[in-house]
Amino acid sequence: MSSLSGTGDPQAVELERQALDTRLRTLVPSDVDWRSVSVPPGADATGSVIEYVEDLSPVLLVVGTRSRSSVGKLLLGRAQQRVLLEVTVPILVVKPPQDES
Repeated sequence: MSSLSGTGDPQAVELERQALDTRLRTLVPSDVDWRSVSVPPGADATGSVIEYVEDLSPVLLVVGTRSRSSVGKLLLGRAQQRVLLEVTVPILVVKPPQDES
């Protein structure tokens, strides 16, 4: 739920979003309506995801994850738990292939 680069640089975040969209276009069938959403640096990412899901009412929420340290797993776990408890749509959590984590 944060920038992959770990920076608050809006230009870096936009480049990451564009790269993600390009990758998703190759993976998601063309007849599936999808969109990626960026959360501004410093914003409550979990709250933003929950609010966005409430506004959009998607059929499915797909979120990505990546390998983290023990502390990172604890923090990510809390965010994922909050999303799981507060949204009312099915959620699919996708992890990267072993060689990309």
